[in-house]
Parts: sequence; C-alpha cells; structure tokens
Amino acid sequence: MLTTIAPRFTRFADNWDRMRLVLLASGAYAAAFALVVWQALCGQPLIHPDGAAPSVTVLIVVAVTLGTYVSLRTFASSSEPAIDAEGAPSPASERLAA
Repeated sequence: MLTTIAPRFTRFADNWDRMRLVLLASGAYAAAFALVVWQALCGQPLIHPDGAAPSVTVLIVVAVTLGTYVSLRTFASSSEPAIDAEGAPSPASERLAA
C-alpha cells in the first residue's frame, strides 16, 4: 500500500522511510497481540479489563505515535551536503565531506 501512494507523497518516496513505517506497524501489531493474549491468559474480558490493561494500551499508543513521528522526521542525508540560507554548502557539511 505504501508503494502505491509513494508517488503522491514525497515522504514515502524513500525506501528506508517505508521500511521504518512497516517495522513500526509490525511492532504495534505484535504489542497489541501480546496485550490481548495477556488478557486472555488472565481471564479478563476485552470490554471491561482490569486497571493494568488500559495503561498498557495507552503506552502502546504513545509508543506508536512517537515512533511514527521519529520515522517521518526529515533527516539531512549524509550523502547530500547541507545548504545554508545563501545557497552555499555549510561549513559543517564540508567538514563531513573531507
């Protein structure tokens, strides 16, 4: 699905960004599955769990939200020199290239 929408959104054009999002979705699915299995092993209903299950659910949602934010942040690539406001390469990027 990310491959089909990649041409429309520049954030999804990079393969590494898509891979990070797929790994994040896999981790979120595994965490949600582990939570449901834990509830089942404890004999808790899905609708009215005890106090710990909603707390873990909130932690999973916060972790996925932060992971998505970090995955979609734009990082300066080490292969592309950084450009300052005047359009010239910055001194820091010149030191990295040397």
